Amino acid sequence: MLEPDDLRVVEQCQYLYFAGAGRPAHPCLIVDARVMTTLYRELKWPWFANPRKAFGPKTYEVAMRVLSTWAERLSTEERVVAPDEVERWAFAVGK
Repeated sequence: MLEPDDLRVVEQCQYLYFAGAGRPAHPCLIVDARVMTTLYRELKWPWFANPRKAFGPKTYEVAMRVLSTWAERLSTEERVVAPDEVERWAFAVGK
Protein backbone atom coordinates (compact mmCIF):
# COMPACT_ATOMS: atom_id res chain seq x y z
CA MET A 1 0.00 0.00 0.00
CA LEU A 2 1.25 3.49 -0.82
CA GLU A 3 1.98 5.82 2.05
CA PRO A 4 1.06 9.55 1.86
CA ASP A 5 4.66 10.52 1.05
CA ASP A 6 4.68 8.00 -1.81
CA LEU A 7 1.51 9.54 -3.22
CA ARG A 8 3.08 12.99 -3.17
CA VAL A 9 6.07 11.72 -5.16
CA VAL A 10 3.81 10.12 -7.77
CA GLU A 11 1.63 13.24 -7.98
CA GLN A 12 4.70 15.45 -8.47
CA CYS A 13 6.00 13.14 -11.21
CA GLN A 14 2.62 13.20 -12.93
CA TYR A 15 2.44 16.99 -12.75
CA LEU A 16 5.89 17.36 -14.30
CA TYR A 17 5.14 14.76 -16.98
CA PHE A 18 1.84 16.31 -18.07
CA ALA A 19 3.39 19.79 -18.00
CA GLY A 20 5.47 18.56 -20.94
CA ALA A 21 2.32 18.14 -23.06
CA GLY A 22 3.54 14.88 -24.57
CA ARG A 23 6.67 16.27 -26.17
CA PRO A 24 9.17 13.37 -26.42
CA ALA A 25 12.10 15.63 -25.55
CA HIS A 26 10.44 16.81 -22.33
CA PRO A 27 12.69 15.54 -19.54
CA CYS A 28 10.07 14.50 -16.96
CA LEU A 29 8.67 11.00 -16.58
CA ILE A 30 6.30 9.34 -14.12
CA VAL A 31 8.56 7.28 -11.86
CA ASP A 32 6.49 5.29 -9.38
CA ALA A 33 6.97 2.08 -7.39
CA ARG A 34 6.33 -0.12 -10.44
CA VAL A 35 8.94 1.70 -12.54
CA MET A 36 11.40 1.57 -9.62
CA THR A 37 10.77 -2.19 -9.28
CA THR A 38 11.70 -2.70 -12.94
CA LEU A 39 14.79 -0.52 -12.64
CA TYR A 40 15.96 -2.47 -9.61
CA ARG A 41 15.20 -5.84 -11.23
CA GLU A 42 17.16 -4.87 -14.36
CA LEU A 43 20.11 -3.08 -12.74
CA LYS A 44 20.29 -4.08 -9.05
CA TRP A 45 21.41 -0.53 -8.23
CA PRO A 46 20.85 0.56 -4.63
CA TRP A 47 19.15 3.74 -5.89
CA PHE A 48 16.12 1.61 -6.75
CA ALA A 49 16.24 -0.98 -3.95
CA ASN A 50 13.19 0.31 -2.03
CA PRO A 51 10.54 0.90 -4.70
CA ARG A 52 7.72 1.44 -2.18
CA LYS A 53 9.60 4.10 -0.24
CA ALA A 54 9.39 7.79 -1.13
CA PHE A 55 12.54 8.92 -2.90
CA GLY A 56 14.31 12.22 -3.39
CA PRO A 57 15.25 14.27 -6.42
CA LYS A 58 18.63 12.55 -6.88
CA THR A 59 16.99 9.12 -7.21
CA TYR A 60 14.44 10.61 -9.62
CA GLU A 61 17.26 12.14 -11.65
CA VAL A 62 19.11 8.80 -11.83
CA ALA A 63 15.91 6.99 -12.88
CA MET A 64 15.29 9.59 -15.57
CA ARG A 65 18.83 9.27 -16.86
CA VAL A 66 18.56 5.46 -17.05
CA LEU A 67 15.20 5.51 -18.86
CA SER A 68 16.43 8.19 -21.29
CA THR A 69 19.62 6.24 -22.00
CA TRP A 70 17.64 3.08 -22.70
CA ALA A 71 15.39 5.04 -25.07
CA GLU A 72 18.42 6.37 -26.95
CA ARG A 73 19.90 2.89 -27.27
CA LEU A 74 16.61 1.44 -28.54
CA SER A 75 16.17 4.18 -31.13
CA THR A 76 17.05 3.59 -34.76
CA GLU A 77 17.28 5.80 -37.83
CA GLU A 78 13.78 4.64 -38.75
CA ARG A 79 12.20 5.16 -35.35
CA VAL A 80 13.08 7.25 -32.36
CA VAL A 81 12.02 5.71 -29.05
CA ALA A 82 10.92 8.36 -26.57
CA PRO A 83 11.84 8.03 -22.89
CA ASP A 84 8.17 7.92 -21.90
CA GLU A 85 7.76 4.76 -24.02
CA VAL A 86 10.47 3.08 -21.96
CA GLU A 87 8.84 4.40 -18.77
CA ARG A 88 5.52 2.87 -19.89
CA TRP A 89 7.23 -0.48 -20.48
CA ALA A 90 8.90 -0.29 -17.05
CA PHE A 91 5.52 0.45 -15.47
CA ALA A 92 3.85 -2.47 -17.28
CA VAL A 93 6.42 -5.06 -16.22
CA GLY A 94 7.05 -3.69 -12.72
CA LYS A 95 4.26 -5.62 -11.02
